[in-house]
Amino acid sequence: MTYADWQYTQWGGSPTAVIEASGGSAGPNDDRGKDPLPLVATLTAPYTGLGFNFDAYFIFDPAEQLRYVDLAPLHPESCNEIRFALMNSYGQPDKRGSFGLLKWWHRESGNVVIYSEIGACQIRYMSLSEPGQAGGL
Repeated sequence: MTYADWQYTQWGGSPTAVIEASGGSAGPNDDRGKDPLPLVATLTAPYTGLGFNFDAYFIFDPAEQLRYVDLAPLHPESCNEIRFALMNSYGQPDKRGSFGLLKWWHRESGNVVIYSEIGACQIRYMSLSEPGQAGGL
């Protein structure tokens, strides 16, 4: 199965590849609070999707391969509307959990989409791995 990656990125791509694919809109992220150790949120870029504005954080592993993308809304007060927009786009979630967790294994895009409400809401996009497989929940 070929996965569609996320927007202009390719899963496993380097920081340089993400910057080039973004047309230069992605740049260095100086906020180390976004690092989910041992991974690093190396780059950030503005992103607009579903009518909402976000800061996109590109998360790389120690080998500098893109593992996932986190979207943080610029207007956290719109989290409720973002959640409904995701449900309208992806349907009912495949999994629900604590902290407002909603998770979709979206086969059409080849991505896992995770919405959570830890503090402000955020959306995570990562390469599809099926439940029960390595990397699947």
